[in-house]
Amino acid sequence: MKGRTAPSVIVIGAGLGGIAAGVFARKAGVTDLTILEKSSGPGGTWLDTRYPGAACDVMSHLYSYSFAQKKDWSRTCAPRDEILAYIEDVVDRFDLRRFCRFDTGVRSAVWSTDSARWTVTTQAGEELSADVLVTAVGLLNEPKYPDWPGLESFTGPVMHTARWRRELSLDGCRVAVVGTGSSAAQVVPALAPQVKHLTVFQREPGWVLPKDDRPFTEEELQEFRTSRWAAQRRRWKLYWLNERGVLALDPKTKRHAIATQMAVDWLNKTVKDPATREKLLPAYPFGCKRPVADRIYYDTFNRPNVDLVPLPVTAVRPHALVTDDGAEHEVDAVVLATGFQATEFLHTVEIIGEDGVRLQEVWDKAGGAEAFLGISVNGFPNLFMLYGPNTNSASNSVIFNLECQARYIASAIGSIARRRGAIEVRSGVQDRYNRWLQSRVPAKTWESGCQNYYHSETGKLVTNWPGSSVLYWAMTKLLRPTVPGLYRTRRAHRRNRVTAP
Repeated sequence: MKGRTAPSVIVIGAGLGGIAAGVFARKAGVTDLTILEKSSGPGGTWLDTRYPGAACDVMSHLYSYSFAQKKDWSRTCAPRDEILAYIEDVVDRFDLRRFCRFDTGVRSAVWSTDSARWTVTTQAGEELSADVLVTAVGLLNEPKYPDWPGLESFTGPVMHTARWRRELSLDGCRVAVVGTGSSAAQVVPALAPQVKHLTVFQREPGWVLPKDDRPFTEEELQEFRTSRWAAQRRRWKLYWLNERGVLALDPKTKRHAIATQMAVDWLNKTVKDPATREKLLPAYPFGCKRPVADRIYYDTFNRPNVDLVPLPVTAVRPHALVTDDGAEHEVDAVVLATGFQATEFLHTVEIIGEDGVRLQEVWDKAGGAEAFLGISVNGFPNLFMLYGPNTNSASNSVIFNLECQARYIASAIGSIARRRGAIEVRSGVQDRYNRWLQSRVPAKTWESGCQNYYHSETGKLVTNWPGSSVLYWAMTKLLRPTVPGLYRTRRAHRRNRVTAP
């Protein structure tokens, strides 16, 4: 950014997205950088995720930044503590900790047309201002709690997998796990050996594929340490294998049929009881929900102390959960593996743009959240998002998409400095992009009738990117703010805060 003064930047969130944004902002020449994080340290979801058995279902060598690749993962799919340690290492390696303010939640962010700056108010009431606002609050950030009648009357412990209480022992208890997604598939096998009895409540079964999870051999680790290219080769091999997986989301393709048969074969091979197998077999097409990847989840249902109840919970009694058929199931503790408020983007922070317009109101009128490339929204100058609407990768590691977005934002920062004013995506550009994006959705199995976390209440797809990550990479490269006609410059009414020296 030679010859220009870099704008000041506030990043909300110090998870994987916020860290990537911080690294690329620094590379773009930003010196006035503040990263606000509501938790006590970096890591985002991985800091909050503390339940037994927590691990990544993306292969380890893909689950790191391209600019900070980790070669010495202990397992093919890394456990939670190792991932968190990696994140801490990246923060320190790129000297970001001095820009971070932990235990600092954000209440609101308001755009001023007069000064062309954002004013951010923390939960403690402190006001901070910057030229550029970057939100990186994550998709899997706020737990989704059920609204069962009588839940508050339950006498035992109730905890969400994303808010695990490690000091609480469940040894010898009768425990209910509600949910059958990825978190449940990890916590159920971890709890089963230690509890007296485990009951899994299943509203709707999920497709499960065996995860290639094992420790790396010492020979493999030695090769990764000593060879310049061994880890990189593995990373790219895994990447391209995953890219082919996007074809499995189209029910008309051969790959979808192959994936379906693999999942059925794994179920039949692993679960011994025919009645339990029948309960675990989904009635919707493969890929409608995010498939679960786990090697030991199914085998847990062969244990004598584990039961599967294929009914939704409808109410709670002081010592029991009530299912849809009216039956009461006595338990001592309840574990909620009920997911996150994934479609409620940025609902924890009030974002107010030009003319006092609230971002949530704009998205409500649109039938759900939307943005240009999932990054910027018309009417909200100098606001950029990571893991925004329709950027959840369906085929590959989300870190790849986050890096695409962080590089894009760095390009925007350079454009803001060069233009000497705020930039805002044009409404026509945003509208055309989202019409194109939604037109690609009907062919996907996401629309085949299951209950997934991909859609807003209106039925609009708001979380997932309906294509390969290569396509997303290409679009974020080709449609940067430097391209004429995509963005317009918004000048400060009183004085420009981004100036040439």
